[in-house]
Amino acid sequence: MFLKKKKIISASLVVVLMTTFTIPTFAEETDVIPESETTTAETTSEEKTATPNSNDTTAETNPTIPEIPEAAVAPELETKSIKSTETAPEEKAATPNSKNVTTEPTDIVDVSLFENQQWLIKFTEKATGKTIANTTYEDIAAIKSMQINDISSLSAFIPKAIGLYTGLESLEICYKRNLSGTIPDEIGNLTNLTYLRLMGNSLNGTIPDSIGNLTKLQTLDLAGNAMNSTYNGYRAEGLGGAVPESVGNLTELKELKLGSYSNFTSLPSSIGNLKKLETLEMSQSRLTSVWV
Repeated sequence: MFLKKKKIISASLVVVLMTTFTIPTFAEETDVIPESETTTAETTSEEKTATPNSNDTTAETNPTIPEIPEAAVAPELETKSIKSTETAPEEKAATPNSKNVTTEPTDIVDVSLFENQQWLIKFTEKATGKTIANTTYEDIAAIKSMQINDISSLSAFIPKAIGLYTGLESLEICYKRNLSGTIPDEIGNLTNLTYLRLMGNSLNGTIPDSIGNLTKLQTLDLAGNAMNSTYNGYRAEGLGGAVPESVGNLTELKELKLGSYSNFTSLPSSIGNLKKLETLEMSQSRLTSVWV
């Protein structure tokens, strides 16, 4: 009888390990398998099912992966937070140097906008009665007229600061031929201009589209900006090209002069909008088309 019971126990253990661990019910003479062994076998089966890539081992050989406590992650998060805080002062420090910073009329003017053009700085100091270091934006905006015929520098050009003179009604820089470079877009800020004369210089490039903002303009004279030094030929790099469509916005214009040795090649159809135009001067230019 003892040997029979031992064989039954061995068979039941094999069934428990190799099948789905359902413990069969035997006769009264069989021994009952303890609950602890059954629980261990069932746990091992669940772990194998949850991890299909694991090796076919028992629950005793599969190590349990410990959970990482929150305290272990916290230092890394604190380090990232500190680095983010450290970059903020650098971004703020760069902001005051941006040209997009809003200015007040009473602020001292940004001298860098003059691009070291002494002829404009000297004119401004004379017109305001202040040094440029003490001149405000509203001081410059209050100037009504600018007439300069004595530029001596051979490298003079119109700087971006020209756009600060928003109170100008008359602007004239002529004859000395020392004004080179292009006409900057900032010229379009001078919306109070009625008289603009830049003839007889060494300007190059094309007329900026922003010229169309000067809707009060009555005289526009850009002639003679491609004339060579002997006054009998063209400079290839002179002011010229196609006159922009925006010229058609200058409906108050009475006088338009673009000739006298210039490189202008075409006039736009919008010039037909200039109902008040009395004088159109395009002599000695390279005009090839009209009403484009």
